[in-house]
Amino acid sequence: NTLLGASGLVQTAASATLYHALSAQWNADVMGSVSEYDFSINPASGRAQRTDHLYEGVVGINYDIAAPIYLRGEYAYVQRDSNEPRARYTDNGVMMLVGMRY
Repeated sequence: NTLLGASGLVQTAASATLYHALSAQWNADVMGSVSEYDFSINPASGRAQRTDHLYEGVVGINYDIAAPIYLRGEYAYVQRDSNEPRARYTDNGVMMLVGMRY
């Protein structure tokens, strides 16, 4: 807490990413992360302390169309566990994008 009686948050996290070149134009990557969020809540608010755990994973593949333009497809998974039932969720996403490196 920064002020006496103020609410606050402490986040602890770890992540790793692996890249692999499949060919001159194709490359793939995998990312995973784990985070813990400890919410320190002002007792005067009447709310309970809260701890969340967030798990994330992303698998992606890139295709270099022509420098500097590339095409990317990825799948992402996110799961949040919490001692506060309204804060729990699981999400899956698929994304395609066109990007430019500069």
